Amino acid sequence: MLVFMVMGLGDLAGPLTGLAKDAFQLTNFQAQFVCFAGFVMLGLLPLSLTRLLSLLGLKLTLLLGLALAFTALAIAILSGLYGNVAGANALPPGLFYVLLFVMLLLGAAVSIFSVAGLGLFSGRFSAEDLSSSQSVGMTFRDLGSSVALLLPAFAMDFLGLGWTIIFPAYLLLVVIIWMFVALDKGFEKGLPTAKPLRFASCVALFSDTRVALMAIAMFLYAGAEVCMFSGLPMFLHEKTGFADVGLWITWLLFFLPLAAGRMLGPLLLKRIQLQPFLLLSAFVAFTGILLLTIGKGMVVMPGIVLAGLGFSNIPSLIFLLTGQHVPEKPPELNLIFITALAGGAILPLLMGLIADAGENVAMGFIAPLFAILYIFFLSIVSRPANLAVKEA
Repeated sequence: MLVFMVMGLGDLAGPLTGLAKDAFQLTNFQAQFVCFAGFVMLGLLPLSLTRLLSLLGLKLTLLLGLALAFTALAIAILSGLYGNVAGANALPPGLFYVLLFVMLLLGAAVSIFSVAGLGLFSGRFSAEDLSSSQSVGMTFRDLGSSVALLLPAFAMDFLGLGWTIIFPAYLLLVVIIWMFVALDKGFEKGLPTAKPLRFASCVALFSDTRVALMAIAMFLYAGAEVCMFSGLPMFLHEKTGFADVGLWITWLLFFLPLAAGRMLGPLLLKRIQLQPFLLLSAFVAFTGILLLTIGKGMVVMPGIVLAGLGFSNIPSLIFLLTGQHVPEKPPELNLIFITALAGGAILPLLMGLIADAGENVAMGFIAPLFAILYIFFLSIVSRPANLAVKEA
């Protein structure tokens, strides 16, 4: 599960967006290129990575991804991004392009972890426990994501360091996980041999309207979640005047409800059918973002909590609903949903454009608002699932 923790590297893009905006004096649109660099590889690499996985096996593929993450983080540190206060508060403009390159490499590493993670789950968990196993993996990923939010704030408030301390901290985490994977001789024991996927077989699934609509929903959800992780710290910084306060509040009011909802998801699925659960989740998320966008004063804080709770189970519900429609759960379907995470590269750019046009960060939340609205209407028009989720 340490592998899923290091997947939180991809979520670095969210909090780093606002921090980079301040350090480099960027517009909202320019700052969101941090998210673009961090997630665009998820849309480009997964298909080719299945061939790499079949050639190298799970262990060597993971080690390759960890080596790539190590290289990216080392480049950041050698360029001067290592927690020094002077460098963190007065960064030369050229370092922004270094940051984008580092995020691009980290995005490629996360793509490797995501494809390898599917092989890890498919080999060690039964189909009946798929939703529970995904929740376990997401919980460990959330632990890695929480570091991206808390460490910069903690470093600024208590250690007298700059936010760039995140790079040596993650470098240490990558080294530890690399050692665990390298020394585990039974890592691949009992796992089936991965088979490469063909582009044509993946595209063929889009001939099914339901699969296509659900893939769009996952694309929009991924973009909306990244918008929240990147936009909330900037929005709260704008409200409070302190970047560290924005990170603390984002973690407390959005991330914690998100993580708690994901842990409770498998239990709720035993009592609530999939389609009504997705409808409820989308409604709660939409209400939260709406309060955040148009609300004032203390109304904003409950809106953030509602958004976190609503977001928590949407991706697993989309996957399970589509899996019920395609009972055999082909590997191509899993790959499509990984590729759909590239929404995290596109929607934040639109959010930045809207925020700049309205000269208000809150206006940018219109982008994730409409993304969740699509999921809400899709949950209404989708036919109720005929298959019940099996109890453990």
